[in-house]
Amino acid sequence: MNPEQLNVIKRLGEVSRMLDAATDELAVLDEEAVQAKQAFEVEYARRFIAAEGAIDMRKHLATVATADLRLAYELAYAKHRACKERINTLRNQLSTGQTVSAALRHQFAAEGVGQWT
Repeated sequence: MNPEQLNVIKRLGEVSRMLDAATDELAVLDEEAVQAKQAFEVEYARRFIAAEGAIDMRKHLATVATADLRLAYELAYAKHRACKERINTLRNQLSTGQTVSAALRHQFAAEGVGQWT
């Protein structure tokens, strides 16, 4: 096995470990995002019910009262989306690395290293 191929194999192992870690992180972020959404929606409903006045006024009062929870909810989903994108990037890197590895193997085999002429 040539040194270039060893480097590609090492990198593939590294990316594979990173993909495993990101997949585990995504599960945690998914749960956090769901919890943040639930907390926001329940508190919004409570504030809406407790508010007085016309429907639009109650909506605005509930929106203002739950702004921090809404932001936490949106940020949790942003982290979730970023992690999903990182996973897609890692998958692309794995695919590219596998292609490079196959090309190096093919090149090495075609060179006829060690063959008698």
